[in-house]
Amino acid sequence: MFDIVTSSAGNNYILDISNGIIQYVHPFLFTREFGGKEYYQQKYNYLKEYGVLKEEQSDNSLSLLSKEDVECNFVGTSQILFEVTDKCNLKCKYCGYGELYSNYDKRENKNLSFELVKSFWDFYCKKCDDYNYQNNNLTIGFYGGEPLLNFGLVKEIILYIESNSKVKLKYNMTTNAVLLDKYMQFLVDKNFNLLISLDGDQFASSYRVDHKNKPIYDKVIRNINVLKLKYPDYYSNNVNFNAVLHNRNTEDAVFEYFKNKHKKEPFMSPLNPSGINPLKRSDFDKFQNKTQSVEKFVLENGRFKRKILLEYSRFFYNSMFSYYDNYMELFIGSRKKDIVPTATCSPFMKKIFITVQGKILPCEKIGQEYPLGNISDGIVQIDFEKIANQYNKLYQEIYENECKNCPFLFNCSMCLYFFHKGKCSINMSKDDFFVFIKEKINFIEHNRAIYSDLDNITFR
Repeated sequence: MFDIVTSSAGNNYILDISNGIIQYVHPFLFTREFGGKEYYQQKYNYLKEYGVLKEEQSDNSLSLLSKEDVECNFVGTSQILFEVTDKCNLKCKYCGYGELYSNYDKRENKNLSFELVKSFWDFYCKKCDDYNYQNNNLTIGFYGGEPLLNFGLVKEIILYIESNSKVKLKYNMTTNAVLLDKYMQFLVDKNFNLLISLDGDQFASSYRVDHKNKPIYDKVIRNINVLKLKYPDYYSNNVNFNAVLHNRNTEDAVFEYFKNKHKKEPFMSPLNPSGINPLKRSDFDKFQNKTQSVEKFVLENGRFKRKILLEYSRFFYNSMFSYYDNYMELFIGSRKKDIVPTATCSPFMKKIFITVQGKILPCEKIGQEYPLGNISDGIVQIDFEKIANQYNKLYQEIYENECKNCPFLFNCSMCLYFFHKGKCSINMSKDDFFVFIKEKINFIEHNRAIYSDLDNITFR
């Protein structure tokens, strides 16, 4: 069964929640008068037979994983990320490994061992050989703590994998940039993509302090300015910033700061809502950013940002009636969807994260209590079938209990690892979903210049 949503411009759209479809309806179709034209009569009949005017729900099914799916994800992963140390030269007030959280392994000022890295890399290469697969899109990432505190291992890892790899690898690093002046030459020579953590101007970055509670903003800015001056092309092409949003900054101020001072459009991320220490919940709430939405800022100021484009690209793809996954669907009129509940990444498809403790996780953003494997005494232990079964069980439980009747099913942005005791924090009602859809439609209608950008991002 479908509903009608009317935009602020007076355009009508069919909204079929059960099938995850939005379709603009020409006034001739909406009134069913067809303007006396046979074309619109035929289009109405077509939509009724094959598309969004169907009364029944489409034949959707829950997409489940096999052992082979997980293994293919593993060998074809986009990135292998090494936590080269859990040491850090900062003690940021909101740190994901600080007192606000309780879902990480104890920080022991420990470095990742080269032998552990070697064991994993050899295992990975053997698995690629088993599949007769050469990953030509692999990025090696370095994470911490602060990865520049164990720079010797970074160089050792690169030397080893370049000596034992048939492909040209890419490198990236997330850093607080305090030690950037010491190691920037190597980073430039290896063409690293560098993500620098900085929350904006001096006040916005004032939660970023060292172990003596002294601000580090001036030191970081000096290092950034040296990098700009010595390697302008590298800075322009390879350096970006990530700002954590909290109660001392705002999205519009952060955007203005980086655009004006550093000529960059930053990534912006909220405080991680997962794994909060129950004893620190009130402290966490005080740090939360409660400013206006990015969409409102874009509408008011007429600026388009990467965050908006990526978010609307997902909405665009998930909601359009007129896209097809393959040419066969053009002929058979199929709208069957294999549903993966939530926005959880398929295990290992995008990333493999190796911690200093030898845990193997699908991502650095989730709690370290959810390993999918481990490395111990030179042995890599990953049970791909067990991982598939584990995800399938979670998919089935969450789909039945949380997702099946949720109007947000086809536009969900939640990761199942961020569910609290199996419960989704979005929990959107049908009325709230109608408001959400109308806001999305209004935004696109009032910012038509981004339509071609959305099309390129979504279907390139």
